[in-house]
Amino acid sequence: MDKPSAAATDEKKRRRQQLDMQKLIIGAVLLLIFFAAGARFGDYLRQEEEQPTVAQVGTAPGMLEVDIKGAVAEPGVYQLPEDSRVEDALAAAGLLENAQTQLLNMAALLVDGTELIVPYADGDIDWNALAAERGGRYFGLSAAEGEGTTEDLVPLVNINTADADELQRLSGIGEVKAQRIIEHREQYGPFVTIEQIMNVAGIGEATFANIREQICVE
Repeated sequence: MDKPSAAATDEKKRRRQQLDMQKLIIGAVLLLIFFAAGARFGDYLRQEEEQPTVAQVGTAPGMLEVDIKGAVAEPGVYQLPEDSRVEDALAAAGLLENAQTQLLNMAALLVDGTELIVPYADGDIDWNALAAERGGRYFGLSAAEGEGTTEDLVPLVNINTADADELQRLSGIGEVKAQRIIEHREQYGPFVTIEQIMNVAGIGEATFANIREQICVE
């Protein structure tokens, strides 16, 4: 059999080199695509971690949960950092065009386990009344013109003079705890500070956190 000519051998060698080069180029391109995709995915994960999210199961350390509803684009229970304020909650949930935010105190610190109701300017439901009753914690010191003041919307309960019915309007205070508050002040005298209500059996820090902005001692 005739041996391949030198020219044919050189051609085979050249083609093999071209093929090897193509493989190297394709491999390098695939690696670049892989690393670029990984970097973008990493950026996505970091952005997700930085964004407030609707709460799933449990609350992460250093976070609080607030039930945001009313005139917001995405109502739900949100997890936000403990030092978050009303404006942060509204940024997370998004506002509708007819939200009446002038009634809210945008600088108010959020409290874990509470409900933030953003009033509608109009609608079938009297959202202003509902917010005053259940979301009044976050109303501002001055309300919209003609709407009255914060005190008109959510009067504070004087724990030194309130009867059982008035005490039961407080978050987490039922008939038993209301009676204990009355018995405590009868036995030990009036409360000097609102924090002293935690001396009443069954009222701890969690309950106090829910009612601290609803009560007074004067």
